[in-house]
Amino acid sequence: MATSATAKNKHMIDRILKELSDPTGNLPRIEGYENERLTTLEKAVQPIIPFVPGVMEMVSLVKAKCQQPKDNLSIDEGSAIMLYTFEETYLKPSFFSVLNDKLRTANRQELRPWFLYLRLVIHALAKLPSTTCRMIYRAVNKDLGEQYPQGKLVTWWPFSSCTTTVHVLTAFLGENGTGTIFNIECDSGKSISQHSYFNSENEVLLYPARQFQVLSSVKTGGQNRIIQLREVQPRPPLIQIPKALSASSIQQNERLKAKIQQLENRSKIDLSSQNLTDDDVYIIVEDIIEKRQCKWLYLEKNNITSMGASTLAKALSHDKTLGWLDISHNRLDDEGVHAFTEALSSNDSKLKALYLWSVGLTNKGIEYISEMLRTNTRLTHLGLAENRITEVGIQCLTNVLTYRNHTLIELDLSHTKSISDSSIDLFIEMFKGNRSLTDLNLEKCNLSSGGKAKLLESVKSKENFNLIL
Repeated sequence: MATSATAKNKHMIDRILKELSDPTGNLPRIEGYENERLTTLEKAVQPIIPFVPGVMEMVSLVKAKCQQPKDNLSIDEGSAIMLYTFEETYLKPSFFSVLNDKLRTANRQELRPWFLYLRLVIHALAKLPSTTCRMIYRAVNKDLGEQYPQGKLVTWWPFSSCTTTVHVLTAFLGENGTGTIFNIECDSGKSISQHSYFNSENEVLLYPARQFQVLSSVKTGGQNRIIQLREVQPRPPLIQIPKALSASSIQQNERLKAKIQQLENRSKIDLSSQNLTDDDVYIIVEDIIEKRQCKWLYLEKNNITSMGASTLAKALSHDKTLGWLDISHNRLDDEGVHAFTEALSSNDSKLKALYLWSVGLTNKGIEYISEMLRTNTRLTHLGLAENRITEVGIQCLTNVLTYRNHTLIELDLSHTKSISDSSIDLFIEMFKGNRSLTDLNLEKCNLSSGGKAKLLESVKSKENFNLIL
């Protein structure tokens, strides 16, 4: 029977006692949401309006209540967590139950409309401190001994509400011996008591796709079963959780915003060597590319990775203003380059110049670029200097420029040590077949004096061709 303590925490207990699905790991990992850009809560829930009746009213109610969120969260971040905990009898089904049902489904395409919300709420949770209690508790109103034998590896795919006070659960379950209490050892739980729509004591929320080892399962006499779990970290992870912003990162964001405020619209913007990270890219997209409609953007020599590249690429796919982007000397790797090539393959972007000096590009990245150049008719300037491209990659690139692409004007392959005399015939063939290229930079490559002379001789017949050796 519920006591006054459990009555006070009724909504929290309802979430904690929500029936567990079969604890198997045979579902696809959750991926793709992390590439979405952070946005307002109103925009984040737009795609799920058909699935959650009254969701816009829920958003209005939580935002009205969440005007001064704790833990340095923004109103949208705090409201996203509060929306998860929202329950009203006249607005059913509850938001969290619909979301968690989707997280359990094997068809991950059904989860796609939730990506914007997942990006926002998981970002908000990542900013919260983890609970100081390493042992947290969850319960259900049935004996789950058969589903949780000792030694089994289990996965909880939905978000999971837990508590740091086991007596609240034992008081609710009673002593009739039909329930199960989970004692959970974990380090990733987030204390959301100050962010719940209803006042609750000691609520802890676990991210989706948490995996646990069953350490023990004990039932004594007529008492409730006690199952001991320990969180484990699967490799690769079943979901990508963004790193929490440090205090220095938050200060960096504020400095970046202040600097952007001084910039003119449609201007040439240089943010080189500013120690920018993936978290800063969201500000750049919203305040520079979208609001200020920047035409030239320099982001070289920062700390942007493939995740930041994905955010930028998504913005490029529908932007009609940015024409020049230099993101050289960042840790993009082939994955980040792939994000750009996918965005540029459809010709929806207006980008004419893309510079990718020293970004960790390999032959795989060159394959992505070559495939993009088959269909792109807008890009005229491409910088690929100082990357880890071998002659195989050079052959792939020159082939597409020989036979398929007749738009590119400038190509920079300087500081590519794999370009040697054995590559000369590839370039000569390209000179013969390509009708658009007028500038090629092969400076600081591994060409001999004789090889350079042969290349210079081959372009004599090309009017106004600039070959830098």
